[in-house]
Amino acid sequence: MRKGELTRQQVIDHALVMASERGLEAISLRDVAAESKLTKSALYTHFDSKETLQLAVLQEARERYTTAVVRPALAAPRGEPRMRALFANELSWIDGYARQQGCPFMSFAHEFDARPGPVRDEVASAQVDMRRLIERVLQGGIDEGHFRSPTKLDTPQQFSFEYTGLCGAYQQSRHLLESSLSRQHAQVAFEALLARWRVA
Repeated sequence: MRKGELTRQQVIDHALVMASERGLEAISLRDVAAESKLTKSALYTHFDSKETLQLAVLQEARERYTTAVVRPALAAPRGEPRMRALFANELSWIDGYARQQGCPFMSFAHEFDARPGPVRDEVASAQVDMRRLIERVLQGGIDEGHFRSPTKLDTPQQFSFEYTGLCGAYQQSRHLLESSLSRQHAQVAFEALLARWRVA
């Protein structure tokens, strides 16, 4: 990696940590420049606006999520083992990854749900991709005979809705409420969701 590329990556790394602590909107070019030990003019050679930096932070978060959660899960056997691996990786991601405080996507979703623009679009795209992944893993379990076929109301979309909902509840319980029972509660809820879909 060349010096310019390394500097840009260091800036993004610092900005992602700051965004996970304060929110994506709260990061400023001035603060990121200070944290990265760069002048503001030097920072502008890499990012010409706050929005450009925010989008780069989101892309970095997506790449980290793929590395920490998705790829290891997809290496597990297809079906229920893969779904379990995905969920276990998800909880570990929420616990904290590379100095992040919880899952940045969940925080960013709350922050930008009513703010139209490219950043909101990218946050929404990440959430859609996440749900589609869950649904594909579920379909793999159906194909393997581990899970039953969907019904009119109990669909893969319903499964991903509940899955992401309990991950959000885990983040709140783990980081805001600091409950020692957070993981136990999440696991019990996940087992109930799997049991509802498992072939009798």
